[in-house]
Amino acid sequence: MSSLSSYDWQSRAIAAYRQQPACTAEMLQAELAARLQCLTGQAPDPQAIYVDCDAEMAVARLDGAVFRLRGQCLRLVRPCPSCGLGHYESAPIDTVAELGYALGAWQPPCANCQPEDPLEM
Repeated sequence: MSSLSSYDWQSRAIAAYRQQPACTAEMLQAELAARLQCLTGQAPDPQAIYVDCDAEMAVARLDGAVFRLRGQCLRLVRPCPSCGLGHYESAPIDTVAELGYALGAWQPPCANCQPEDPLEM
């Protein structure tokens, strides 16, 4: 195998990247709105969705909950329940049950906040 052909996979990957359609704000707004509509039955106004095309990311607030779509991955963003400073992304959300877990049971404490020590007996 020649050294030239050993880099063919890189050339193919770069060509595939260049051939994919460019990310547009409208595409990301529509994708996030559709995903939230499917999961919650309601969707934010597309004009109220923040979009960063370079990062392929869209962010929206829906009834106080913040959602972030990055690539094809939808996540809930929540602050640390103890200090409220750090913000953390949930596991990917694809189903209503996963959304329920992220809204109800998931508590994302930051590294600086330790749970209170149990009372010593």
